Amino acid sequence: MNDLSKRFMEVYGCLNEKGIVSGYKDFASQISVSTSMITEISKGRSNVGATALQNIVCVFSINGDWLLTGKGEMFLNGETEPNSIKEPLVPYNKSKITSEDVLYKIISNQEKKIQELNRIIGKLECQIETLREKN
Repeated sequence: MNDLSKRFMEVYGCLNEKGIVSGYKDFASQISVSTSMITEISKGRSNVGATALQNIVCVFSINGDWLLTGKGEMFLNGETEPNSIKEPLVPYNKSKITSEDVLYKIISNQEKKIQELNRIIGKLECQIETLREKN
């Protein structure tokens, strides 16, 4: 099982433990995927797909960065449980989403963060140069 699928199942475990979902069937229903998909992921025979990832983030306020990279907190805003249960972004069997759609949003967010960090680095480099000139 890859790290992404492990974190996905960790979310399930947490939600199940808190009583937010009552098993694979309920969890699958809430994120608009099939129960068999959850079973296959849990047994390591399948990796989590784009629809499941997108919907788990939207429905349960899961931190997408944490889900994808393991960095940060599981829930948004450092909460210990979801703020509210929402409707899935992609309904099961009604609309197909490609991994490119989800990945595009993730990459766009990461690019914005990189640009901001580059601005900060630029400012710090200027400050370092100024300090060097003073010495």
